[in-house]
Formats: sequence, structure tokens, C-alpha cells
Amino acid sequence: MSDADLAREGVARSVRSAGVKVRSWTPPALLAVLSAAAFAPLLVSGLGVSALVSAGVGAATAVGGNVLTDVVRGAVDSLRGREPTREEAQEELERRFREVLAAGDATAERLRAELAGVLRELGLVGTAIEAAVQSGDRELQVALEEGLAGLGTEFAEFSFVLTDLASQLMRIREGIDQQRAELQTAVGLQYRQATDTRLLLDRLALIERRIPAGDASDGARWRGGSPYKGLATYSEADADVFVGREEMTAQLVSTLSQRLTRPGLLIVTGASGAGKSSLLRAGLSPAIARGGLSEPARLWPRHVMDQPTRAPLTNLAGLLAGLAGLDARTVLDRLEGDPADASLLVRQAVDHDARRRELPAGGRLILVVDQFEEVFATGGEDAAAQRTAFVAALHAAATADPPAALVIIAVRGDVIDRCADHPELVEALRQGPFILGPMSEPELRSAITVPAETAGLEIESGLVDTILGELRTPTGFDAGALPLLSQTMLTVWEHREGNRLTNRGYAITGGVTRAVASSAEAAYAELDDERKNLARRLFQQLTAVSPDGRLTRRTMPRTALAEIGELEEVLEVFARRRLIVVDSDAVQISHDSLLTNWPALREWMEPDVTGQAIRSRLIDEAERWNREERATSYLYRGVELAAARQAEPRWRDTPLTGTAREFLDESVRAEARGTRRRRLTLATLSGLIAAALVLAGLAVLQSQTARQQEKIATARELVAKAEAALETDPQTALRLNVAAQRINPDPETNAYLQRAITTTPYAGQLTGVSTSVSSIAYSPSERYLAAGYVNGQVMLWDLRDPLRPRTLGRPFAAFDSPVNTIGFSSGDRRLVTAGNAGFIAVWDLTDPSRPRPAGNPVKGKKYRTSTVAISRDGSALAMTTEKNRELQLWDLTDPTRVRPSGPAFASQSKGLILVAFSSDGGRIAVAPSDYRDPVTLWDIRQRSEPRLLGRFEPRLAAGGLSFSGDGRMLAIHGGFKGTTLWDVSDPRNIRPASEPVGPAFTSQVSFAPKGTILAVTGDRDSGVVLWDFRNPDSPDQVDSLIAGEYDTAMAFSPDGRMAVSGASDTGRITLWNLARLGRPQSYGPPFVGHHGKHLDVYALDMSRDGTMLATGGRDNTVGLWNIADRARPRRLGTLKGHTGDGVEGLAFSPDGKLLSSGDTEGTVILWDLTDPSHPRPLGSPIPTPIDTVRALSFSADGKTLIAGGDSGTISWDLREPARPRSSARLLYEGGVLEIWRPSDGRVLALLKGTRSPRARDANPAPQGSRLWDISDLDKPKQLGPALTGHTDSVQSAALSPSGDVLAIGDKRGTVLLWDLREPSRPRRLGDALRPHGDSIKVALAFAPKTDLMVTSGSSGDVYLWDLGNRILPRRLSTSLNDNLDAVFHLAFSSDGGTLATAGSDGDVVLWDMRPTYDLRRHLKETSCLVTRGGLDREQWNRYLPDLDYLDTCAR
Repeated sequence: MSDADLAREGVARSVRSAGVKVRSWTPPALLAVLSAAAFAPLLVSGLGVSALVSAGVGAATAVGGNVLTDVVRGAVDSLRGREPTREEAQEELERRFREVLAAGDATAERLRAELAGVLRELGLVGTAIEAAVQSGDRELQVALEEGLAGLGTEFAEFSFVLTDLASQLMRIREGIDQQRAELQTAVGLQYRQATDTRLLLDRLALIERRIPAGDASDGARWRGGSPYKGLATYSEADADVFVGREEMTAQLVSTLSQRLTRPGLLIVTGASGAGKSSLLRAGLSPAIARGGLSEPARLWPRHVMDQPTRAPLTNLAGLLAGLAGLDARTVLDRLEGDPADASLLVRQAVDHDARRRELPAGGRLILVVDQFEEVFATGGEDAAAQRTAFVAALHAAATADPPAALVIIAVRGDVIDRCADHPELVEALRQGPFILGPMSEPELRSAITVPAETAGLEIESGLVDTILGELRTPTGFDAGALPLLSQTMLTVWEHREGNRLTNRGYAITGGVTRAVASSAEAAYAELDDERKNLARRLFQQLTAVSPDGRLTRRTMPRTALAEIGELEEVLEVFARRRLIVVDSDAVQISHDSLLTNWPALREWMEPDVTGQAIRSRLIDEAERWNREERATSYLYRGVELAAARQAEPRWRDTPLTGTAREFLDESVRAEARGTRRRRLTLATLSGLIAAALVLAGLAVLQSQTARQQEKIATARELVAKAEAALETDPQTALRLNVAAQRINPDPETNAYLQRAITTTPYAGQLTGVSTSVSSIAYSPSERYLAAGYVNGQVMLWDLRDPLRPRTLGRPFAAFDSPVNTIGFSSGDRRLVTAGNAGFIAVWDLTDPSRPRPAGNPVKGKKYRTSTVAISRDGSALAMTTEKNRELQLWDLTDPTRVRPSGPAFASQSKGLILVAFSSDGGRIAVAPSDYRDPVTLWDIRQRSEPRLLGRFEPRLAAGGLSFSGDGRMLAIHGGFKGTTLWDVSDPRNIRPASEPVGPAFTSQVSFAPKGTILAVTGDRDSGVVLWDFRNPDSPDQVDSLIAGEYDTAMAFSPDGRMAVSGASDTGRITLWNLARLGRPQSYGPPFVGHHGKHLDVYALDMSRDGTMLATGGRDNTVGLWNIADRARPRRLGTLKGHTGDGVEGLAFSPDGKLLSSGDTEGTVILWDLTDPSHPRPLGSPIPTPIDTVRALSFSADGKTLIAGGDSGTISWDLREPARPRSSARLLYEGGVLEIWRPSDGRVLALLKGTRSPRARDANPAPQGSRLWDISDLDKPKQLGPALTGHTDSVQSAALSPSGDVLAIGDKRGTVLLWDLREPSRPRRLGDALRPHGDSIKVALAFAPKTDLMVTSGSSGDVYLWDLGNRILPRRLSTSLNDNLDAVFHLAFSSDGGTLATAGSDGDVVLWDMRPTYDLRRHLKETSCLVTRGGLDREQWNRYLPDLDYLDTCAR
């Protein structure tokens, strides 16, 4: 190991072992520690005492000087006479370094300079921070970073430290990103291999199980009656007939196996009917029992918690008590007191179970919580508290060290977002839930055939295809297909003929869509009138109505149902058909599909949805009252009681019984007792008023509430379907969003629609010729779009308004053969078409609706294949034919005389297959038919004398060819190998520039006219894939243009903002807005306001009239710009005069004639902008006692200036700006982050505060940020309590223009929103946002006059957020990412029309916000223009079969 390596190893070792000590190191102490750690290994690296002086000093000080030599020599002398350890040598060196450095004299200064040289030359700063990162100790990392930064700022000799620190951190980040990508690839491969292995083992076990037993002469291996379970859930005992989910079972076991080595819950989700419950019971559990998870796990206890609706924590306590042999009440008390005790209780239960079963200790509980969505079905504070404790207990059990349980939560996909309300579940969501999607056709087919085979049944020919045909939808098979299929097969089995399942039996069931209803109706028909009435009352009891009007299943105790009447026959009839599940003490409906597919049930429930919802809640509350020993505090009172009593007469057919009856009666008696204790007169009056209000309100609003809840539920269902379809079928997704917004127009559906249309690139479709599109092109002005088809026809559109494209004339025939290539010439005046048989024709577009030939066409030979390309300016055409095997250039400048340009060239023995022009038309690339022949590059600037520039051998069968806009890169698609980029900037040294990218077997590759974006057309699933080759070594997939079409042709618009793709079969042409509709557009490229070593922008402000912009820099200057012409900002000056570490505060006066700036040393400077082209300071810099100036604010009349900083605020009287007079100082005990003047005239200041204290903090600091009203500088007042909730220090904040919403961001990138409509009682809005991940800071800004928020962070992405629903903000559009790096400052113009974003590289981008506002004003109209109308009748019947058709785009 070299001396340098020994030094680096010593520093790394010292940093890793530093621990908490590093927090106490001053910059000189840190320097001494690092230096000693570097030199100590050199002094003891195999050298004896006799060699220390002669060799050690020379090696140690090879890069040092005299003082350093003396210090090291002194250390060697003190160690003479013994063999020192590394620690002893380091301790001695550190002591001597500290002594010299502490003196602070000239000797210390020389030593610092010499040590700086050592640290810099050996790269020890980078070594230290890399070791800290590798340690994983964040406190160490932060402390070391701050110490090194302090060293760099305190001593000029170490000014390089910050740069080295940043460079090394970036190198570490890049290396970690690369390692993570490689690890993810390896993990993904291992996951697939593990899944495949489990699948093979399961299939082997299945084969063994299917070997006929000795007594199975009929071949049947299933003796349990019907092998189809209908709507009932498959259990572990049904594993032999649970078929079709083998692969998903193996994947689930592989996913769960990852929890063996790392803690965490696993969430399993999917649509209702996807088969989650059956997968967990009949798939996962038997697989674990076979050893699929691990051999020890075969014997671990496995339990399923069903429908944890009303008392999930009580149910969990009962389970653990049974396993551990404890009292259930005791366990429940412990869980309620501290849910974290669940880990200890589970461990105790598992160990007790292991001893009882004589198993080894150390196992885990495998706990499945099924139908987790039911925990959200009950409202109220108590239910929320129980739910919160239950989730916390599950999390504790699954995340203890070591985990006591493997916890699997199954939740329906339409409510999985509710899980995000619980922080304990957020990590499981972030890691990615296990998603159970619809079954494929082969899986559904096996779900029919294999159970039949297992039961020894035969299936009549054609039956399987008939059933699958009815289940199939235009997009495949829905998630709900499984229960319908299972119920259908159960009814077919019931009508079997001997051992044959027949088409006749299927016909009797009424088909798939009627299977559930037919079974229910058949069961109902078996009953007499008396029992039919009992059945109706039974199902009304088993069906609950959620607060949003949705029907849900309710499990009822059999004792509670007994009061309905004699139900045994009714239960038997419906249980026999698997429509209900009956066990020893409870009854429930077997599947949600019965709720939606049995019309009779809906008829029984829907006449009084509101009343049924009140009834459902009352039953739930009654059960809770009973569990809590009938405490009076759980009884109904006031409005709740009045509502229940008002609704009760409508329950005559299903009167309250049992506990529910007693609960309501006791509530009435308790209310009466309370009333008698009050004065009679007041009680009577209050009772009358309350009753009148309740009765009148309920009477008026009952029907409205029911209809509104139904609208909300329908709209949410449409939105969920739209979200799922947006990437693969954007037109339908947008139509669904439009329908949701029309059915229930509220902020939520509005935000979803806006998010969808600003996120998808889809911009509409064009139709005209119903055959394959063979070529497509924009005109240079982007006014026209032309398309050629395989039948030889051509169509033109006028795209001046892309939202309202207009067909120009009718399709016209160009040739009898396919239009191979199409393009424009002489601007927009001519159209060039080239056929696949060697035909060339030029068309005059003087009247684009009636194109006419501009000369005599070049005639080819029919049925001859040709390869054609047209130059971008339309002046030249290159063509080769199958016969000629040479390339011929054609001159198109004179359309009346299209003629060859010089001789043919580029001949190949087996012909040519592809040709591509460079964008300037000066070069051409030619690919051969034979992959073994080279691709050639030609200079054709002299068209009559083409000159060979170079050749290379990609060794692939080229399927596509395209030059980049600058001509330096050539993309070649090579069949199954994908697309490869070649660097052709030096034709003599052509070399590959990238690894192949997908998809394979494309039909076209095409570079955008500008930039580095390459489009590769794929199949229906992949669509057109866009790759960014800005970094050819690591191309990024930046977009996928998927419209459900097989696109064979595509083209970019000349400015690269739009694209079009043409389908191979339907002839449809899809328009794509790559910039996204409604997305703010940058006025131009970034402009840089600061130069030199420190480019960072620390402050940003825009004048009220929007003509000037100022930036404060880390370089202590202020950049002043004239931005009246947004596209061409003009520098007005660089204002100098500040000192310290940068300018962090800026503010223009209202009239724009003054600019104030403040720096990190607490100095404020006023600048005279009366003549903006010659800004000058007004008076001398103003020192302040507030330390770093972070905020500046002028009064409305410009006569007062307030500055806020780390030590409070100070104000000045500016009636004489050249002689400002200090008028007040306040809030000097807190750090002021921002000062605002909302529209109501107040002046508000935000004090930073701190994170919320942790339990382990001995002396917690003051919590939260604090908002102060400083409108009256003599009487400032705090508004409400501290704003708590952050887990790190507050870094940024923004106040809405009206002052009613406050956003605060912290150092971990978390943003909290606060409702300030009542300033004395601020209210937290929704969950915390993490808009930019773990960004070290989030910049925030509100748009004036609208409910838009903007965020940005260290990633360089800027996002817009819709705050129509402030509790649930929705991100709009795609990122605004034109800045060069991190974006930490944002500023709006006063009218909101311009947004400025400032980056850490000193760059500023101006954004035009008008497209966003225009879209918001015309959202529905624009959406309908994009989708070309709302849902058609066929789509309406598919998605909304129960509603009458509505033209959702009608005006």
C-alpha cells in the first residue's frame, strides 16, 4: 500500500470511530485530528523505532514543509525507545498539532498552510466525508460536514474544502446510484429466479398429489362436492382446486421471503373480486405449509383476521391471548395503553405456542389481516383511535428487532389511499404493495378445466370458450371476472349431467352476467312467501351502508339474527349456493359481487339509503357500547339520537333487535334523565328547537343526501378507472374524468381532470382513411400535417389550432402503391410524395384543400420495392429500388422537372434497405440489406459528386435510421437487438455511443429536430418510446406515447413540442403534446446572474410592475435584470458592496424605485433605481443586530422597511431614503424566516422554531414555528400556538396572497399546510407532503389570485399543485426542469403571469404561466376538444350501466 493510501486509510478509520466526539471538534481540532490520522499510519507502517526518524519523517512530510517536519519529528522523538501502536502515534501527533494550532501565531499559520497542502494533494477531505457516508451515522455526517465547512470558511488556506466536499459528495452519489441500479437489477433477477423455483416446486408437489390413490378408480382426487366455490372464499382445505393463481402465489411467497431478513409489513391489494382472500388462504398458506417460505416457517403459527371492522384491536388481543394463554382483557389493556407492546406480546404468544407444540423457539407469527378496508368503514373519534392503535400494534409486531411477526395486510385497491393516513403504513406503500391484477385467459381457462379434472368431471366441447367469451371485455378480462366465473361454474355443476358439465347446464344459468343474480333468485324462489320476507330482512341485516352511500357486507352474530324469526331453512338455501357463509356463531354475505349483481338486494336497500346508513352506524355503535360494558359515555345524545329516532319509523320491516334495540332505548332514557336535571323551561325550549331543526333538516336533506352520496361514489369510481387507464388508453381515461366532473362537479373531480390532462401527452386523434398509415410529416411552419397510406392515398389537415384540427379537402390518390415517404418542399407550398414502387410526385398546395400536380411525376414500376428518404427542406430525395441496388439522388427544386442529381452511388451487392438525411441535408447515411455489409456515410453537399466519408459495421439487420439534429449521432435500429447510437461526428472514426435500448423490432426511429430526444416506435403495449441521449452512456427513457395502437409511422413537429404517430391497422393518427397541455412554457433558456467560484442564488425578487428582477448571490453581489422582454432579459448591473457569505434578502419597493438587499453579516443596503440602467447605493450600508438578513419587506407606501433575520426584526423610516432612521426592533429572541404582507393589509412574520422534540431529548427545544402579527410594531402578538409536526429544522415557508393558507417546509423536504382562516386557531390541512423526496430544502410559493402552489427542490424539478381541495393537494403537469441544477428560490410577478425559478448554478428561468391559467378557465371545454367528445353510448353502458346516457361534453 502506498504512503498516500495509508494516509487515506488512517483518515477513514479515524472518522468511522469518531462517533459523538466529532460534535465537539472546533475547526482547528478537526484539522489536528485529520492530520494526525493521516500521518500516524506512516510512522508505524512496518518501521521500527530505529527507522522512525530516518524513514518515517521523510515519508510523512513528503508533501509538507518545515513546521510540519518539526512537529512530526518531535512526535517521533517522544515515541523513541518503544514500538508505538497506531493509536499511540495518532494521539501524540494530535496533541502536538493542537498545541501549535492553538497558539494562533505565525507558526500556526504556516502549519495550517502546510497541512492544507497535504489535505488537498492527498484528497483527504473527500476521504473523510466518504467514510462518514459509509458509516451510516447521520449525526456524524452532519457534524463532519459542518466542521469541514467551518474549516473552509474560517481559514483562507482551506477555501478549497467546500469545493472538494461538493465534488466528492457528487462522486459518491453517482457511485451509489450506479451500485443501486446494479443491485436492483440483481435483486430483480434473484426475485424472478426465486419465484420460478417456487413455481417449479409447487408444480412438482401438485404432480405428486395428482397421482391417483389406490381407491380412486374413477380418477377423481376431489371428494368435497363441487370443485367450484362460487362466491365463497377458497380455504386452505380447497388448495387442490384453487387453480390459476400458481404464479401469483409463488411471487407472493418470494415477496414475503424478503421480510424474513428485513422488517416491515406487506400490503396485498387489488380490485374487489380479484381473489385476494382466496390467494392468501388457499395459495399462500398451503405454500408456507409445504416449506415454500422456508423450512422452519412450515411450523410457524398462521392466523387470519377477517373483516377487522368494529373492534380490530379487541380481535387482535383475543388472538394473542389465545396463543399465549393469557387473559384477553389484560392483553387488550396493554395494547390500548401502548400499542408498541404488541411486539412483546406476539413474541410471548409465539414462544408459548412453540413450547406447547414442542417446537424450537425463535419462530414468528404469520398474521394475515384480510379485508383491511373494513377498518375504515366505521366513523367517529373512538373508531379512529382504535384503528390508529391497531395499525400501530401491527407495525410494532412486524418491525421489532427481530420482528415477532410476518404481517400481511389485504386491502381493496379502491381504498388503499386511505392507508396513507397512517404513517406506519406509508413505508409499506413506499416499498410497493403486492398487486393482484386480473387473471389472464390461460389462468381463467385452467380455473375451469383443472378443478373439473381433479373432481373427475368432463367438460363438453366449446363450453370453456363460450364462458370466456362472455367474460372477455374489449381490454381483456376484468379483475371481477374471477367470482363471476366461479359462481357460473358452480351453477353449471349444479346442472351437470352425470359427470359432464354441459352447454345446456350453462344456458340454464343465464350466462356469466346473470350467474350471481340467477343463483340468488333461484334460492329466493325456493322459499315460500313467509320465508321470502325473512330472507329480505336477513339480507338487510347483513348489508351495511357506508357514510358515502356504498353497500358493504356486515358480519352478524347468529344470536342477533335469531330475533328476525326462524332462519335455519333460509340460511341453508343461500349457504348451499355459496351466497352466504354460515359458521357456528356468525353469518355474512360471501362476496361483494352479490351486493352489485343482485337487483333485488339493491331494491331492498336503496329506497332509504340515508336511513340505512344511520341504521348501520347505530348497530356499530351499539356493539361498541356493549363491548365497553355499556358505559353511558358511549350512548347517543343530541343530534345523533334525534337523527336515529327520526329514521327509526322507516325500519318497520327490519326493526331493531337485541343490543341495537337496547342501545337506542337506553340512549333515549339517558337523554330524558339529563333533560329532567335541567330547568324544565329551558329544557323544553331547547328540545323543541333541536328536534325541529333535526327533523326539518333530515326531511329536506334526506333525499338530497342520498343522491349526492351516490354521485360522489360514482364519480370516485370513474376517477379510479381513469387513473388506471391513463397511461394505456388516455382518450378513455380523459373521457371518464370528464364524466366524473360532470356527474359531481367539485374541487376533487376538477383537480383529477386537470391533473390527467396536464400529465398525459395525449392531445387527440385524427381519422379519415381506414387503412395503415405508411408515412407522416409536419410542414415547416407546423400549419399542415400530411399523412400517406398503404393504399396510395394522402390526407392533409390544418393544425394552426391543434385543439381544433381541420381536415383539408378529401383524401386524394397519389399512387396505386403505398406512399412510402411524404414531406414538404418550398416551405408549406408543395408536398412531395414517393411511392413504394419508385414513383415520385410533387403537389402544389396553393389551395391545400385541392392539391394539384406541380409537374409530371416520376413513374416507377408497380410492385417493385423501393427505399426513399426526403431531405428536411424538401429539396432532395434519395431512392433505391430492389433491382438497381444503388442510391439515386433526385433534385426537387423545380417541381416541373424532377430529375436525377448526378450518378447513382453507394451500391451494395445485395441492395440497400434504409436511407437517412442529416438535418442540414449535407450528409446521408445508407444501410445495406445484408447485415454483414457496412453502413456508409456520404457527403452530398455537391449533389452531383457524392463523396464517401466513412463506413462502419454494426453487424445488425437495420430496421430504422435517423440522424440527431446536430448531425453528430446516428441511431440505428437492429431488430431484436434494439436501437443503438453511433457517434459519426468524425466519419474516419465512427464508434458506438450507447448500449442498445428498446423496444425491439420497431418500425421506425426518429430524432427530434432539436436536442437529444429519440423516438422508437414499438407495439400496442409499449407505444412510441422517447429516449433522452443527452448522456449516451446512460440514456433515460423520458416518455411513452401509448394510445393502444400499433404505430408504424411517427414525426416530430419542427419545434419538437408536438409529435404525431400513425397506426398500422386503423388509420388513426394520434397527436401528442410533448410539452403537455397547460404546462407553463419557458420564455427562453436560463440566464446566469452570478459568475466565478460561487454561483448559487440565495435570494430572488421581482418588481411589482414585472419589469425588473433581482438575484442575491453567494458571491455577495446582487444581479439586476430588465425582464420587460421576457424572452430576452437584459442585465442592468451587478451591485456590489456586501460582505459575508452571500446576499439572502431582497425586496423591491412598491414603485420599483428602491431595492433593499441584506447579507449574512446583518448588513442592509438600499439601492436607488430611479434610473434602472444606472443603479447606485443610497447612503452607506446599514449594519443591523439581527445577524443574517433573511427577509425584507416594504410598506405599501414604501416609507417603511422591515428586515427579519436570525436575531429578530428591525424596521426603518424611509421618508428620507438616503438617511433611513431605525424605528423599532422586535422578536429579537427568535429567528425570522419570512415576512409577508397579505392582501388584508396585515404584516406577518414567521419564526423558524424547531422540530418537534423526540422522547429521548433531555431538554427539548421550543417546538414548532410561530406566526406573529407585527402590523403594529409597538404591539406584536403571536397568532395561535406553535405550528408543530416537522421532524427537522424549518427551512422555507410561503403564505397565500389572501393569508389563509400557510405552507412550511423543513430540512427533510417535508411540507405541512396550515389553515389560517382563524389565525388564533391554525388547523393542520391533510397529510404531510414530500414533493421532492428527501430534498435538503423545499422552495415554496403561492400564485397570486388562484389556488396554485409551486414547489421545487434539490432535484431541479419544479411542480405545480392544485389546492382546490386543500386537504388533498394534487400535483399538476410534469416537472418544470429547465434549470441546470437544484432550484431553491421561486418568485411570481404580481399578476401571477410569470414565474421565476432560480437554480444553484446561478441560473434563472422565466416561465409563462398563462397556459396554465387558460386551461383552468376552460378545463372542461379543452378536455372535450382533446377527447373529441365525451363517453359514447357503448362506453357509457360499459362504465355506467345503471345511469341514463348523458352527453358529458354538451354545452
